Amino acid sequence: MLGMGEFDIRMLKKGSEMRMAKQEYHRFVTIHENRIGMNEVMRIIVDRETLVQYLSNVGGSGKGLTILVGQDGKPLLYQPQDKND
Repeated sequence: MLGMGEFDIRMLKKGSEMRMAKQEYHRFVTIHENRIGMNEVMRIIVDRETLVQYLSNVGGSGKGLTILVGQDGKPLLYQPQDKND
């Protein structure tokens, strides 16, 4: 079960509408979203080809994107929670 603000990797977000990924291929998908206040949104984005995770932050007049890394300095890879992902 997904927590509040989390999205199934098989789903894509387009505006406020959710639709299944098989209709259209998108390399990057949002798997988690957290709104902070009225103007800031943090997202974890996954590259579906490499499974590398990125942190995106959009707020006020600033934007940022960074790769998520583990303690060893290697990129964090998305690990599906069940066999259907």
